[in-house]
Amino acid sequence: MCEEKVNNFLFNQNEGIGGFQNGKIDVRAVQPVTVNWTRQSRFMGPNNPGIKWELEFNDEIFCSSPVVGREDTIYFGTAYGFLYAVQSDGSIKWKLNLGKSLETPVIAEDGTIYIATIGDFESKNHNLYAVSSEGIVKWSFKIDDLATFSPVIAKDGTVYVTTDGPKLFAISPDGSLKWIYKGERGYWSNPVLSNDNTIYIGSRNNLYAIDERGKEKWKVSIARGSDNASPVITDDGTLLFSAYDNQDDRSKLYAVNRDGTIRWIHTPDEVDIVTPPSLGKNGTIYVGGTYFELMAIGLDNSLKWSTKVEGFQVGPSLIGADGVIYVGTYNNVRRPVSKVFAIHEDGTKKWLISIKGEMTWPALGDKMIYVLLGDFKSKTSKLVAIGEK
Repeated sequence: MCEEKVNNFLFNQNEGIGGFQNGKIDVRAVQPVTVNWTRQSRFMGPNNPGIKWELEFNDEIFCSSPVVGREDTIYFGTAYGFLYAVQSDGSIKWKLNLGKSLETPVIAEDGTIYIATIGDFESKNHNLYAVSSEGIVKWSFKIDDLATFSPVIAKDGTVYVTTDGPKLFAISPDGSLKWIYKGERGYWSNPVLSNDNTIYIGSRNNLYAIDERGKEKWKVSIARGSDNASPVITDDGTLLFSAYDNQDDRSKLYAVNRDGTIRWIHTPDEVDIVTPPSLGKNGTIYVGGTYFELMAIGLDNSLKWSTKVEGFQVGPSLIGADGVIYVGTYNNVRRPVSKVFAIHEDGTKKWLISIKGEMTWPALGDKMIYVLLGDFKSKTSKLVAIGEK
């Protein structure tokens, strides 16, 4: 019983509802990934939220979101090329200059942080870095084109990263190349790894299924591919993602079977789906829509409820262990202001908190939410910890 209790408190990409391959990530970390999981956390957020601390720094944020390691150490990258490690009290543990703008990191089983460069959207001379938990570069691998999303880690430790080539790189944990798969046009999703060892990736035109040797299993044309990053896989292998259909100029939620056939398409009556999906333990899919809608959709394609959240939604929702949904939004009408909403499973609002700045995807810890925000006018940014008042 004791061992089972401990195991239940490890990070799990599936949490009983997903169909992801369990990668060689740090399962003792708080939230070691932002993609390639259901977004169902083992933690609950705060009940009465307040700002615990803020760390301000003279840098900008392009694409990076925070991940949280052991002892609540927060890792993220900046536009000026710095990888930060911040301690649970908001003090800087270390920062490392990698020279170019950085994507979102991922934390491996041994504590290695993998992170790729995007530069100032330059087209060449980009790298994937492996950095120790002490802030020392272990190795770098030249991916040439800019990275399009956070890396993902397979069960054997292989690191997959997509580039604007468009290429999918498979890189061994020692930094050597295993293989490259070249697609058509640009990739618009990070790779996701299924528990049957299939790698799925979306482009502007196609959805690809690739085996672990880098060989194409199939590709299908679905709208314009996975138009929003980070698909979700259910426990029966169904792939869920949002994509733009240029035939009727709508963004929809797609459910696709393992063989590439469409199971169903959810087209909301009046809004378009604009965020990647999240999948809760109760089998509910949460997606954001235009006109500030948050929607709860069943695995049978039924709309359970829809509620308004103020501002444009930032990435997918996070789901607490108690079923509470956490949604980040921002509004830049007069000055950049972000909000974090906590919403009950029935769609009623629990609380909201406002913070100055434009946020990226948040991370969820034990009674904590970590938010990275930028202010492009002042070219400054901050990391904010939200906890109990």
